[in-house]
Amino acid sequence: EFKKLETKDHAAIPPHIIDEHVETIVREQFGNDRQAFIRTLAASGLTQDKFREMERDKIIIQAMRAQALKGTKDSSIVAEPRIKEYYEKNKETYTSEEQMHLLMLSLRKSVGDANPRRKMMEEIREKVIAGAAFADLARMYDEGSSDQASRGDWGWISKRTLNETLTKEAFKLKPGQVSQIIDANGNYYLLYCEAKKAEISKPLKEVHDEIEKKLMQEDRQKLQQQWLAKLRSKAYIKIF
Repeated sequence: EFKKLETKDHAAIPPHIIDEHVETIVREQFGNDRQAFIRTLAASGLTQDKFREMERDKIIIQAMRAQALKGTKDSSIVAEPRIKEYYEKNKETYTSEEQMHLLMLSLRKSVGDANPRRKMMEEIREKVIAGAAFADLARMYDEGSSDQASRGDWGWISKRTLNETLTKEAFKLKPGQVSQIIDANGNYYLLYCEAKKAEISKPLKEVHDEIEKKLMQEDRQKLQQQWLAKLRSKAYIKIF
């Protein structure tokens, strides 16, 4: 396509443009050491003429792409209703998840009718309700973590952190509340909500420019794909 334009005497790439481009590469990538540049070409099996040809092709592609998208950056105006529609459809992208600071104590279930582990967990829960610090009890009794320093403290979690059973019970809790004893996966669990962060959506005005840039980029990408499709429709392509 470029060669067709060249025949009209208005699209030729002047040789000095290629020269300046190559000199820039030598200066910026090889510290202006031309011998190092030549050695690198030789190691890659390239001559200087072949390298110039390759770089000329890159410049041509850039020029053709720029011509195909000419004016889109300035003239492509994204309508406000479109920005608002995108925001509404993708609101979850601009919304922080509900989170909670979770403390969790787990004990492995015991075998037999006496079930001493269940009784132990009931006693621990009663101590928490009576005012004992859950974190201290978790550090003493928790069997779910090997890290003594952070034992029982899961930090800030979202609804995707735990399995469905524990998540459902955890996010029922209010700050300062302890759960009922949960029997799941061969363990007994106690959950404690230290603090909570509500789900927060960024307002449209805060993400307006970000959405506008994204939509403009999509428009330019669409134009480029249409341009490439047009080139393919006029080209004979042979795959070896």
